[in-house]
Amino acid sequence: MLHISLAEYTASEASEDTKAIEEDVKAVKAKGWPLAKGASFEDLPMASKHYLAMKKVISEHNLDAIAVRCWPELPNDPGFESWCYMALARLATEGNSLSKMAPQLAVCGM
Repeated sequence: MLHISLAEYTASEASEDTKAIEEDVKAVKAKGWPLAKGASFEDLPMASKHYLAMKKVISEHNLDAIAVRCWPELPNDPGFESWCYMALARLATEGNSLSKMAPQLAVCGM
């Protein structure tokens, strides 16, 4: 089991390459997914930063699953809002085992 603090996660997220974020935003737009009410395409870079940071954590630590305590921290911190949830949804659709707002051991049964 690996624990990454919110400070460590935000540092990892802040280090994401601008070009990689731009490419990921283009990929998301190409999928043609509808955006939630109140969301705009200008919001997508934050969603991509979350997605790329979480994907990097999974890859760098060779994780089989990830449990994210994303509430109340992530949606309430400026710049994070609800975009962590789009990242989690994308990771889940790619076959990653994950759990949000649950104890870390919850993913052990996945």
